[in-house]
Amino acid sequence: EKDFGRSFPSLWIWIQTNSFRNNPGTSLFVSLARISTPIFGLEFPGFTAAVWHDKELIPFATWSGAKFENLSISSEKVFMAMRS
Repeated sequence: EKDFGRSFPSLWIWIQTNSFRNNPGTSLFVSLARISTPIFGLEFPGFTAAVWHDKELIPFATWSGAKFENLSISSEKVFMAMRS
């Protein structure tokens, strides 16, 4: 997809993993971004995420009313809290 840099988010984080020592077969993907709008150049935070656990897909997204409550990233771990 090409937009030649006109609408790419000014800030974004992409995380994906399937490495959960105590939960083999579990996967996670998260995409957070500062999303630009064409109206007066306003921006808003948005995200989409999904967890695959015990053969169940658990989706999260801004447009479905989910909330991203916390994000903490260090050199040793990542902590996230989301609510659907």
